[in-house]
Amino acid sequence: MRDPRVKIEFEYYNSEKKEVVFEERHFLLDLNAIEAFEETTGINLMEKSSLDTQKMSIKELKALVWAGLLHEDSDLTIRQVGSMVHTGNMLELTSAITEAMSNSMPENKETGSAAGGKVSAPFDGTSSKQ
Repeated sequence: MRDPRVKIEFEYYNSEKKEVVFEERHFLLDLNAIEAFEETTGINLMEKSSLDTQKMSIKELKALVWAGLLHEDSDLTIRQVGSMVHTGNMLELTSAITEAMSNSMPENKETGSAAGGKVSAPFDGTSSKQ
């Protein structure tokens, strides 16, 4: 199994410490992150066939990054994430989100890469076994 976390290096000005800070964080798009994002934004990621970070609003992007970092720091705020993300690291960040999404997909045993495709029916909490 691949590590579903993706390392992101943040270099930003921390206004509380009044200094430039370098932090290594690990973005994880697990169900807890997806739920936190949904609770914050009202957007259900499970209903989307894909996640295009280029079409997200800044508010949505900040919420997604925040949700993906909560597993390391449950006290992290969306405002703090807003200070960590800037135009200088936006491309690296959106690439990391895409990589994390790929890492969270089941691996195709034949090709060794993330298995694509859609689930034939949405999960409704019932079993197809009788």
